[in-house]
Amino acid sequence: MATTLILGPPGTGKTTTLLDLVEESFRNGSRPDRVGFVSFTRKAVNEARARACDQFAIDQEDLVYYRTIHSLAFRQLGMSRQDVMGWKHFKELGHELGVRMTGRRLDDVGFISVGDQMVGLENRARLCCVTYKEAWEKWGGDLNWFQFDQYTRSLQRYKDAHLLYDFTDMLERFLDTGVVPDLDLLVVDEAQDLSQLQWRIVERMRAAATETYVAGDDDQAIFRWSGADVDYFLAAEFADHQQVLDQSYRLPAAIHTLAEEVSGRIDRRFVKAFHPTEKQGQVDYVASLDDADALETGDWLILVRNNYQIQGVLDHLRYCGYAYEAERDKPADNVALRAAYAWEALRAGHDVAYEDAVAVPAYLTHPVEGAPGAWDQTRPVSASDFQAVTGASLQQHWYDALGRMSVEDREYFRAARRRNENLRHPRIKVSTIHGAKGGECENVLLFTDVSNKTAQEMWRRPDDETRVFYVGVTRALSRLCIVQPQTPAHFSL
Repeated sequence: MATTLILGPPGTGKTTTLLDLVEESFRNGSRPDRVGFVSFTRKAVNEARARACDQFAIDQEDLVYYRTIHSLAFRQLGMSRQDVMGWKHFKELGHELGVRMTGRRLDDVGFISVGDQMVGLENRARLCCVTYKEAWEKWGGDLNWFQFDQYTRSLQRYKDAHLLYDFTDMLERFLDTGVVPDLDLLVVDEAQDLSQLQWRIVERMRAAATETYVAGDDDQAIFRWSGADVDYFLAAEFADHQQVLDQSYRLPAAIHTLAEEVSGRIDRRFVKAFHPTEKQGQVDYVASLDDADALETGDWLILVRNNYQIQGVLDHLRYCGYAYEAERDKPADNVALRAAYAWEALRAGHDVAYEDAVAVPAYLTHPVEGAPGAWDQTRPVSASDFQAVTGASLQQHWYDALGRMSVEDREYFRAARRRNENLRHPRIKVSTIHGAKGGECENVLLFTDVSNKTAQEMWRRPDDETRVFYVGVTRALSRLCIVQPQTPAHFSL
């Protein structure tokens, strides 16, 4: 039952270290079903599972306890998807209560509608193991208590009537009645992001495991708003031993120096000395996005603090003709882009995938003669098949032929093509800092402006906001470009 806490600053090979522990367990005779790897995020679990399968020649199905804690609870309770409350159910409940529930949330400043705020607050209360009244008093903001109280009661009645469980119910049921696996080795990754309820589950699992390793980095704990309990991680009462990974394979010297300065502002933390790579790296400052000429070449990750800032960045990139990708603006989801590429491929005499071909008719200047349903969905569509059904001539360029495409899309695509940008595989990604946690890029452009609400939170909990920008700074592999603040509400770098 020995437990070791592994502290892994950015880029210090935490996943590799954990896989080395798994390999050692296998060498000592452990079967795959006697090793557990749990984490806060699917991304961390999927990466660990893929690397373990590749490294140890194991089938994914054999790693039955490589899961998020929610997934583990779902499996151990023998639940099916029909048991789980989805957003269609929340929206139905919202309709009954007369409140709007969209299922969308701003992962850095709260929730959008009153209905979404109530969903988030109810869930946060149970994840933090506090009463609804305590949660409302701490985090309720402008929510009306009586409306929130009515929602919590109505939610429970709805779940009881429909025999449904939400994701937090899974954790609560697993904690109370779930079968905890007997493991030779338990690895808990991204532990700084676990909620109090998840920590209680980890404690149950830890009690049944021969050896446990808990890994994370308190300086990167940026999900308190959703229930993460970094204070439990910092107390480390669960740990018998502590290990710090002290060599970063990501951060060059210049960026490491700035990162150390930022983390040094965090009042309550584990002090972790670690070394940069041998590269010098580069930290630059620009007055605005207009001055960021460096975006002309190379792979870039553009980071903003709040979701509302993303649209302004995307508008600028579109105007300049830079190909980009954002969480809610992915090339694969852009039907107009698929239509333009399909048209040009057909015009060149190439076959195109059915799903790309059917995107074209809606944008043609002239109505089509036949229905795309005549094409065989299992086969690519040839130029002759396309012309036979639509009656369209393939003589024109896409920007002339697809006359019903919006002017904004047409001009963006044309500007990007003039720059020789790859619109389907953009070299520029745009994200909030929260959305980019765990990622990295050769070059990072970081905005320091924040919303007024975030600025208020920064005054109340400076450590939390400092951790957010520490994560932003430490995504860069070579060059960090900081956009100087445009408003009084900003984080100082």
